[in-house]
Amino acid sequence: MTTDRLHISSSDLDVERLMHEIRQNVARQPLPQEAVAPRPAEVNGSLKLQPAFQINRDNRYHVNDLLKFHGEDFVRNSYRALLLREPDRAGMAEHLQRLATGRFNKIDVLSSLHYSPEGLRSGVTIEGLSTPATIRRLGRVPVLGYLIRLIIAVLRLPSSVQYQNQFEQY
Repeated sequence: MTTDRLHISSSDLDVERLMHEIRQNVARQPLPQEAVAPRPAEVNGSLKLQPAFQINRDNRYHVNDLLKFHGEDFVRNSYRALLLREPDRAGMAEHLQRLATGRFNKIDVLSSLHYSPEGLRSGVTIEGLSTPATIRRLGRVPVLGYLIRLIIAVLRLPSSVQYQNQFEQY
């Protein structure tokens, strides 16, 4: 592709959508035969990178039961746990897009589902959500929020450095 044929303005470019499409296309590509060796974590030919989600019959969860999931699995399992149903396409896309922007985190998604009218009607109890959800809401208050986010960042610095050191080997 030559530069004279490429006329895309920055307002036409949706990086999030492009990245999503690239990931989907890469996932569909067949692997070279030498890379298809069976792995211990494979189950029936599919690689399991996250634990299986267990629905609690008593509709009681701890926030960590859901925070261990990532991406689409996190959103899907949050809907299943908190709203007692599978996510609709619009809801899945909206929450994934919010997570991708970095403005929302997993606590925000759990809070929005749990405290929605549908979430309140479901009668599901999720322990450990109210304090982090309150801190996230306070973090959005203009001046006070900045100070709260700064204090939290300083408190998390030692563990962030430890995580970075752990990932250096990869």
